[in-house]
Amino acid sequence: IRGSNESLAAVTSDLTLPKVVDDKKWALIEWRSSDPSVISIDASGQSSADTLFDPYKGVIKRGMADQVVTLTATFDYQFVRDGDEAPITLTKQFDVRVKALDGTELQDLMQRELDENYTLDKLTYMGGGALSPDAVDWDIQLLTPSKTGIAGVENYQFEVTSSDPDLISVNSYRANVYRPLPGQADQT
Repeated sequence: IRGSNESLAAVTSDLTLPKVVDDKKWALIEWRSSDPSVISIDASGQSSADTLFDPYKGVIKRGMADQVVTLTATFDYQFVRDGDEAPITLTKQFDVRVKALDGTELQDLMQRELDENYTLDKLTYMGGGALSPDAVDWDIQLLTPSKTGIAGVENYQFEVTSSDPDLISVNSYRANVYRPLPGQADQT
């Protein structure tokens, strides 16, 4: 179940959770996580007849501190003789330590989230309407954290700054745009 991890005591990437025992379709495994916010069970790769018995994915979400999550595998043996035998169900638990992000990994993750979610197409003019980046003629409404779409945004702090405060100054969630006077050249 480790996937590419060296052990369950130091997990940093997704897990591979089998759905069947030794390719026996009559011995199914169902997985449950004690904390789906840290390890969630993903069965989306099992949508067709060809992939019905493919493994589940244990999707890892690393945080600021190590987390121990218990994965419970429920084995359901359904191979019975003439229907007179009840299915056999067994469970096994695995304690998984999901390692915390280190400083560099956390910064890379935050930058990736910001790049993917704080995008130009989400910015608008203060009076409403889509922002035209090639011809800005009004103050810009910056995104509040909840509008970024960043998962767990309450765990992040970011600040919007201007490379030229004489043209655009940032005041909270508003970018004040100072347009050139008539007859002056456009600024970027």
